[in-house]
Amino acid sequence: MITRKFASFIRLSRPIFLVGGIVMYALGALVARYEGFAIGLPVYVLGQIAVTSTQLMGHYLNEYWDVEYGRILGCP
Repeated sequence: MITRKFASFIRLSRPIFLVGGIVMYALGALVARYEGFAIGLPVYVLGQIAVTSTQLMGHYLNEYWDVEYGRILGCP
């Protein structure tokens, strides 16, 4: 039961889209580094946490506010 709920939570988090955010943030950090800006690991990790948290917030809010519309369309 718990593994089913955990699997549903992971699916709800849309990990494939999170990978895109990780890649794009890394690309931005690499461009900044190329331009001569020093980016330390703590700052990079904090920024990545902010980006991923924002993405997750969008995913969860979308599911929360679209429940009724999903029921109208017959989505599970």
